[in-house]
Amino acid sequence: MKFAGYKFEVVDIDNYRIDQLLVTRIDSKATALSPKLPDAKDKEESVA
Repeated sequence: MKFAGYKFEVVDIDNYRIDQLLVTRIDSKATALSPKLPDAKDKEESVA
């Protein structure tokens, strides 16, 4: 089921009760994850 930019998927059901639900955000553009690198200013402060 899709609603308000999210996709909801039932993963596990026991005795007509939902035990696990997977919620995924639907994004129109791809998001690349990258580590945050320290700024040059931060490097100068750590050396001083």
